[in-house]
Amino acid sequence: MKIICAYSGIAYSIPEHFRQLQPLASIEVHPVFSLPLDTLATLYTNWVQRTLSAEESYLLTLALLHSTGLVEFRQAASFSGDGAQTAQIATHMQSLFNITQLLATAPHPQYVAPRIAITEETATLANLAQWDRIWRDSYEDFRAGLVESATFDAIRKKEIALSRFINSPEIPEHKYAHVLADWAAMAANFPTEYATYWKECIIRCYQAGSALVIPPVHLQDIREWCEEHIDEYSCGSVFSHRLYSLISAVQDCRDDFELLPTVQTQHSLVTAAIVNAPAIEPIRSNYPNQLAYMRAKSAWILAQTQTQEPTL
Repeated sequence: MKIICAYSGIAYSIPEHFRQLQPLASIEVHPVFSLPLDTLATLYTNWVQRTLSAEESYLLTLALLHSTGLVEFRQAASFSGDGAQTAQIATHMQSLFNITQLLATAPHPQYVAPRIAITEETATLANLAQWDRIWRDSYEDFRAGLVESATFDAIRKKEIALSRFINSPEIPEHKYAHVLADWAAMAANFPTEYATYWKECIIRCYQAGSALVIPPVHLQDIREWCEEHIDEYSCGSVFSHRLYSLISAVQDCRDDFELLPTVQTQHSLVTAAIVNAPAIEPIRSNYPNQLAYMRAKSAWILAQTQTQEPTL
């Protein structure tokens, strides 16, 4: 007995005595549409080995589409068997197999893929490339959204930690320098090749002796990158302000000790800095801002270095 498949439009046979034992279905479809994924994968291997006929390749294509649960058959597809349809299937079979296998295995519980329909306009399967691209782009956008969401959550957690530190005056700023550095790396998405070094530079900005040996161009690179790439949620926040103020303090402090045109002028400034240096090591809480602290700490370090030099 010949039956016309409601999905493929292909006529297939079923023995009459089996047909009598099976209740009449509301929709009659070819057995290929009932095959599990692993069997379809085996058929795909046969296709790769070029052992499937044009009609079998057509049925496999429809079965793969159907396996996703995302295809609505408003009418049967149309098998022409001509060169154009055969070439279309051959061109897109591998890509279609990969994406349909991914979609059929539920890649993420929250992912909802676009649905497609077999209609009079799409019955020839001329839209295979478009369907494949729609599904692939949709899934990639979803994955990118997951990464962005996870990054956003991580940034927010860092900001909560930073807020606790900033609102606790008894905690010295250098104690949470690594938290500010981690926040900057995430919020500005530091380049992989520079991330570790840039974070070290930010941490060293809280150490007067180490801060002044950071190449000025590197600090400027960090600032410019952050100003351009810090996300819209963190731009202008107290955290970005704290970061920029820190970098500015180091840059201004460096300007105080820039080499000047004459040795005599330089010597005079160094002597003045030593004379005015605090007698004991500066403590951050005793100064109104990071810049004042950095200047005092640098002068104190310079004075200590000067007193330790042997005299002739």
